Amino acid sequence: MYYILFVFFMSVGLYFGSIALALVILLGLAFLFYDKGNANDTIVPSSDDDDDDDDVSHQPIQQQGRSTNLSKVDNGILNGRTSDTTRTTLPPTPPPPSARKGGSDEENNNNENENDDFEDDDGVSIVTPTITATTNHRDNTTSSTTTTAAVAEYFPSTTILFADIVGFTAWSSIRDPYQVFTLLETIYDAFDSMAEQKSVFKVETIGDCWVGATGIPQPQKDHAVIMATFSRRCLDKVLTLLGELEETLGPGTSDLGMRFGLHSGPIIGGMLRGSKCRYQLFGDTMNVASRIESTSAKNKIHLSEQTADLLMSAGKGDWIERRNRKIVAKGKGELQTFWLTTDGPKHLSPQVKMALPAISKFLQKAKIEPAFCEKKIVGDVKGRVERLVDYNVKVMERLLKRVTASRRHSHGEALFFVEQVVASYSPETILKEAQEGVAFMPGWKRDNDPTDDVDLEQVVTRQLHLLVSKIAESYRDLPFHCFEHASHTTLSVTKLLASLEATLAAFGSQDTENWENRVNKRVCEMLTHPMSQFTLFFASMIHDAEYEVPNFQLVKEGSDIAKTYKNKSCAEQNSIHSAWKLLMQPCFRELRACLFQSREELQLFRSLLVKSVMATDIWDMEHVSARECRWEQVLDALQQGPEADEKGMDELAARKAALVAEYLIQISDVSHTTQHSKVYEKWNKLLFKEMFLGYKTGRGSSNPTDNWYNGELKFFDGHVIPLAKRLCECHVFRASAEICLTNAINNRRRWEEKGNSTVQEYLTLYDTKSAIATSISDQVRRVPSICSHVKQGEEEN
Repeated sequence: MYYILFVFFMSVGLYFGSIALALVILLGLAFLFYDKGNANDTIVPSSDDDDDDDDVSHQPIQQQGRSTNLSKVDNGILNGRTSDTTRTTLPPTPPPPSARKGGSDEENNNNENENDDFEDDDGVSIVTPTITATTNHRDNTTSSTTTTAAVAEYFPSTTILFADIVGFTAWSSIRDPYQVFTLLETIYDAFDSMAEQKSVFKVETIGDCWVGATGIPQPQKDHAVIMATFSRRCLDKVLTLLGELEETLGPGTSDLGMRFGLHSGPIIGGMLRGSKCRYQLFGDTMNVASRIESTSAKNKIHLSEQTADLLMSAGKGDWIERRNRKIVAKGKGELQTFWLTTDGPKHLSPQVKMALPAISKFLQKAKIEPAFCEKKIVGDVKGRVERLVDYNVKVMERLLKRVTASRRHSHGEALFFVEQVVASYSPETILKEAQEGVAFMPGWKRDNDPTDDVDLEQVVTRQLHLLVSKIAESYRDLPFHCFEHASHTTLSVTKLLASLEATLAAFGSQDTENWENRVNKRVCEMLTHPMSQFTLFFASMIHDAEYEVPNFQLVKEGSDIAKTYKNKSCAEQNSIHSAWKLLMQPCFRELRACLFQSREELQLFRSLLVKSVMATDIWDMEHVSARECRWEQVLDALQQGPEADEKGMDELAARKAALVAEYLIQISDVSHTTQHSKVYEKWNKLLFKEMFLGYKTGRGSSNPTDNWYNGELKFFDGHVIPLAKRLCECHVFRASAEICLTNAINNRRRWEEKGNSTVQEYLTLYDTKSAIATSISDQVRRVPSICSHVKQGEEEN
């Protein structure tokens, strides 16, 4: 009996014991596999340092309490390779970031614009990379799991490039968004194409900064050499493109430049989790590369010591030059850096390239800043003027096509009208015409821009180009009152006319019930009529033609011009008459036939031309007072409300439109004061130079240095700021008027703070070095073409 019970309990014990042992073994195996999985998920840590708070070196990414990384699988994901049982929603290769092109950082005093650290990129949103895994089970069933995990990899040896457009902030402040994007897309599309050819990985664009890397996603032994060669090609390309783009984007485009910064070291690359993901690079190497670029110089390639060492190790020691002074980088202290030597644009002849070192050495020996002779040394002046001519011609062609498209009648009597009406115009009639009203054309309706449907005859386009070339030749070789300044004025007029079109579009096709809005809508219709736009553009282009000295100097000298125009707005009347006489020459017969096909068109052109150009004489107090009186009358009529019939509203709108046209030309003539501070500093410096040289040559009554500081403050307070306010009161320019006012106030504040020291800099520069600089400029003119690689002060910037 006892034996049976013993056997029974032993059997039960063995049975449950075996079950417990099996459970223990299973748990042990499960724990073993679980721990092995954790070991495979360990991220390669980045080194911790005590850099700035804005350092972008990241710690291992924590997920659900444990360190997670796909360093073992992200190579397969990035290259499109997955296992048989795993599918991923990520793209097969690291996607290049979408180009986010816009404004740039504030420019500093030494390098024209200072790019803040690239990592301070607010507003960037990232997509969460989602990995979907499909598992096959032994029972022939499948299950899917979705997880969000960081996709990252460590690259121990890379070279990073930052390339930034110098002067972009100031340049873009006077352009419309379409022109800004045209510049960025043209330059960076060229960079992207060359990057593919040279095996350079484009990382992203941050504002106007292009970021690239070598050594990723595949290791490259000669990554520093590849990036140095690539940066040279980029610099050559951008200098060529800027000259070409000036024909379509207007004056100042060729003044832009590019600065480069290269640094070598390890980085981490991956898809940062969040919304709208993009492939990014992180680490201290990115910080240093950004600082190397921000301390570079215009049209120079700046190298860190690490990149220079790699180039020397590769046998390229002749490619680099040590920078004489160390740079101070944010968070890094003093750094020894190098310049990458460049051969200049490939289109230059060997003779010109050979002349560059001699010119640079001569400038240094004379202790003259190359920027002083920049217009004579750096660029081909003749080619620059030709590019400006092409720009103005293209705009006028588009406006002339609109004029043609706006007509609803056939032509045939144009030449008869012109010959008959022109006889009534003479120098003696200009002052009288300036006091008369303007008979605007009725508004014209268009659904789309009709210029694509209109073809101008070749003879018309040739004559238009000849006309603009003749106008450009009529401008003296003066620092400020030159054809470049006239082109800067046309650029401002074009932008303000675009604001009027936007205002008209905002009103819509229906007449508003508000009386003032109805008048403003009619004003926009009158000023955006193609003939009005063409006339205002033409007026801004010729308003300083044949200018020599100010009116008071012409009167003081008793010049023939002053006698002809009876000491009244002499320069302005002379510009109108000379431009009109040029347009009426027989060689422009077909152009006139295309432009004027009715008496009304010719009369509008003439009256608006005279009124606009005469408005640029802001020192004639009689004209200024009369203009203010007319403006007050218009405001009173608007406040009284609709007490007149439709014809009365048209008359009121015509009176206001004439005043708006005068204000538009006036603000465009001094547009440098209502734009970015760098634009103001450039043109203020040129105006001082012109006035100072005039005084030194005996064509100025006083030394401008004595009152330049206070004179600028009075000019802002008495003319610029009130004019900008008047533009806002017109209620037809929308945000453009407010921007003008804001910039004018900011420029005045900056001048009040720094104007005294700035005048002393002007005096030191022009008073002691003008004679030597003029001599150098005359010598350099013998060189056919000089590139922008003249060593600008060599190592000192």
